Amino acid sequence: ALFAAYVTFTGIDGINIFKAPVLAMLFVGGMIPVVFSALAMNSVGKAAMDMVYEVRRQFREIPGIMEGTGKPEYGKCVEISTKAALREMMLPGVLTIGFPIAIVLLGMLIYPENNQLVAEMLGGYMAGVTVSGVLWAVFQNNAGGAWDNAKKSFEAGVMINGEMTYKGSDAHKAAVTGDTVGDPFKDTSGPSMNILIKLTCLIGLVIAPILGGHDAVADERAETVIVTEQIPAGTSAVTNEMLIEWERNTDGTVKATVVKSTVENSNSLETDKQVFEGTEAEVNAKIDEMRKK
Repeated sequence: ALFAAYVTFTGIDGINIFKAPVLAMLFVGGMIPVVFSALAMNSVGKAAMDMVYEVRRQFREIPGIMEGTGKPEYGKCVEISTKAALREMMLPGVLTIGFPIAIVLLGMLIYPENNQLVAEMLGGYMAGVTVSGVLWAVFQNNAGGAWDNAKKSFEAGVMINGEMTYKGSDAHKAAVTGDTVGDPFKDTSGPSMNILIKLTCLIGLVIAPILGGHDAVADERAETVIVTEQIPAGTSAVTNEMLIEWERNTDGTVKATVVKSTVENSNSLETDKQVFEGTEAEVNAKIDEMRKK
């Protein structure tokens, strides 16, 4: 549905990946979910270490925490989590919103007369983000869940090479390391792929009308005005025909192509063609003047 709406707004017939700029943007779009996931997981690591340092500080400086007589500073931990969530997500957010805009601006700078190619470039980028993002989301959610549950299974014991292995073993330590990666996989970067895909396509839809395949859109109205003048008896009838074709431009102005013909006994005597542009009131005034001539 998103791509159908995008094609409708831009007026393109499709996305041709045989064009080098479109194919390049397809590859760039496939890269973005990987970069986004790396930034998200790195952010989790930074926030976790900040939390560890704060907890260690409180254990070291506030007496009685382990005995239950001292009161920990809970607000400091909440503050660290909140600030880290906002600060560390700024770069991934700018990356998600800024890349589609940068592609359009760069495309319009390089191909100023070819908005259709720019629209295909943005469409290729959106397709790359969507396909790669879905694959990464499935992979990270499943892999993260598997690594997380692998650590938990050691509580009941795991059969490895015919021997039961429990907590504290080397295999359990390896599973703990896997869980350290698995948690941000399934809880952070995996679910965030949904937001990345939707936001990218939403930005593309917002930009799409600017990249309309035509500078003007047909207003779907055509006016044909036929004026018949009766000549005194003994002479032939003369008919003045006026054909007006309207187009409404994207900036709100209108364009009217007026063809006025004088016909006598089915023979065209004179044809006058004029093109008027401006506001609708201005164009109608010029057409009225032409009718009176």
